[in-house]
Amino acid sequence: MYHCGLDGHLKTTQICVVNDAGKRVLEENLDTATTDLEALLGPLVRDGLRVGLETSSLSYHFNDRLMAIGVTPQVWPANKLRVIAESRSKTDRNDARWMAELLRAGCHPRGVRIPTEPERELRDLLVARHLLIAKRTSIVQNAKSIALRQGVSMKKRNLCLERGWVQLLADPTLTPARKEVLAELHSAWKSLADSTARFTATLEARASADPSAVRLRTIPGVGLLSSLWLLSALGDAKRFNRSREVGRYLGVAPSVRSSAAVRMNGHITREGRPEVRWAWGQAAHAFVRSRASQGLLLRVWFEETAKRRGKKIAITALARKLMVIAWHMLKEETEFRGLRAQEVSEVR
Repeated sequence: MYHCGLDGHLKTTQICVVNDAGKRVLEENLDTATTDLEALLGPLVRDGLRVGLETSSLSYHFNDRLMAIGVTPQVWPANKLRVIAESRSKTDRNDARWMAELLRAGCHPRGVRIPTEPERELRDLLVARHLLIAKRTSIVQNAKSIALRQGVSMKKRNLCLERGWVQLLADPTLTPARKEVLAELHSAWKSLADSTARFTATLEARASADPSAVRLRTIPGVGLLSSLWLLSALGDAKRFNRSREVGRYLGVAPSVRSSAAVRMNGHITREGRPEVRWAWGQAAHAFVRSRASQGLLLRVWFEETAKRRGKKIAITALARKLMVIAWHMLKEETEFRGLRAQEVSEVR
């Protein structure tokens, strides 16, 4: 059995291969753009080859190349490899050596799941739309600041619509220079709004054709973005055995510090993609505002929790429950049916 540590970058890739005895049998610095990686590691696959690497923007690229030669790599979160991050002599060669030794000794963290190509495409669409909206928000904030410096105040969401921009640009108190700046910001805002609408239409078409997304949207308050963000994060729901695993994976489980008889629960761990937690936080707010009869008992539970712990904690707890319910629906291929009184407390 061979154990390979791989430290990959855009131009070069450092590999180190050790055998079961810890002897280095191969150590090279390769050109990433060539097929030298496959040529060197390919002959070792038949004797048993394990490969470990850190998460990075090139993780998918190296995963696909290694899978093509018959190796399923272990991709580890960079923040979990403290032995590398805190090293006094951090070089690509030493990083590859450390990863090879971690593989050989079995002292490495749990690897992350590499999404499939359709899941990557969905994530790219969602991230692109999220980025466009963030840029639109920045433009609106800058436009409001410019108008306010001229003494023109706008309502909170006035510039989220075209007529708000028309009204602002027609204001007679604005100087010509500021009107020119605002006109350019309006043009950029409109272009971003059009692009966002196209991405939304593409995502809506994907969601309509996906039975899992249609199923999730039967939950009151769950819409296009929350359903797709969860699907892109979870992948195959059946790979999780327990609901607690789902909560930990999505970063909505409370952190724990335990020693002897003392156990303290802290804030949620915030592992995984923050966009998923944001989307399901919004879904939780919408769930509370809805009047669907299927969610009555869960809304009562939320109100009781909000009185005891505060609304912010209650919303986070409700979002976690909704995520777990969604996971059950995906795993069992069922639609939302509401919960009985006993089930509300059992969903964790």
